[in-house]
Amino acid sequence: MARKARTEDAVHPATMFALDDEVRKIAADLTESARDKIKGKNFAEPGKRKYPIEDPAHARNALARVSQFGSSSEKAQVRAKVHAKYPGIGKESSKAPARRLLQEE
Repeated sequence: MARKARTEDAVHPATMFALDDEVRKIAADLTESARDKIKGKNFAEPGKRKYPIEDPAHARNALARVSQFGSSSEKAQVRAKVHAKYPGIGKESSKAPARRLLQEE
């Protein structure tokens, strides 16, 4: 039996392209010294300074990147940090359970 996809696991390809463009623009302007000035609390993994979450766009990108490349423990940690800082990001909408029921029939 196939595992059901969760909202956090699925990112629409168009969203990924938009995020990639946005990240490239930000990364082009972000120097190493400027990145070093970002506070540790603005990273989902502050010890490694991985997955910046200083604003909602970065938080969404962190979820997308960790779902692609992160280990199970990294995924759990990043999701917890993002949801603590931005409760609405990555959560299912109230309509999602109804859609899921329709798809199972």
